[in-house]
Amino acid sequence: MIKIVFFDIDGTLLPYGHKDLLESTKLALGQLKENGIKIAISSGRQKNQIQGGIKNQGFDAYVSINGMLCSVGDQVIYRKPLEEEDKNYIIDLMNKKDISAFIVEEEKIYMNYMSEKFKRNMLRYKLPQPDLKDYIDPTRAGDVYQVVVFAEDENKYEEVAKNSKKIKIVNKMPDGVDMAHAGGGKDKGIKKVLDYYGYEEDEALVIGDGYNDISMIRAFKNSMAMGNASEEVKRYASHIGERDVDDGIYKGLKYFGLI
Repeated sequence: MIKIVFFDIDGTLLPYGHKDLLESTKLALGQLKENGIKIAISSGRQKNQIQGGIKNQGFDAYVSINGMLCSVGDQVIYRKPLEEEDKNYIIDLMNKKDISAFIVEEEKIYMNYMSEKFKRNMLRYKLPQPDLKDYIDPTRAGDVYQVVVFAEDENKYEEVAKNSKKIKIVNKMPDGVDMAHAGGGKDKGIKKVLDYYGYEEDEALVIGDGYNDISMIRAFKNSMAMGNASEEVKRYASHIGERDVDDGIYKGLKYFGLI
């Protein structure tokens, strides 16, 4: 029996270009809670970036920053920041302007170099505006959970990961990538939440649409790829639902018999 559902946000709970959840999605979330099923977020976003209509739904747990930081209520239960060596490596690349990227800490985002390509993508993806710093002092930086990199040459991404100690690409966008600790991921973060609640893996349902959702969709028996997901994502899901804009969440939860 499914006891908890993990939702990606962009392209899953929240259709691209929409400012609020569909009414059918809000109804479905409410019915899950009424039926005693916990609801959780599994997103690339920081927890403090999840606001408005999403935050108001009363989610029980958050697997944030692509699984690198997880919380239940206000309690952080799991952290997977970059190794200190890798943090210093990335900051050095940024200070040399070898890459255009921004650093993601638990609640802060900052960078020191914004290329024209980066500016275009900030607008395209409606990314949060990072603080600009003339120089990033690695000794004063906090734990780094993710680095969002935009490069003119796509080979740069693999080069950065290869030359690190334990960094992997956790999300791919048309013009950039999210990089984080190689030992983390949405799948790992979800398992930490399940351990906290004492749930088995087959008591969870995971729903997503993007490249960063593949790890969780592959890892769990009960999984749904949205109808708007790429074929690369759909191939790993146990069920392919409707598009996000076509009441995909509501219909998918109906399919699994949860509402």
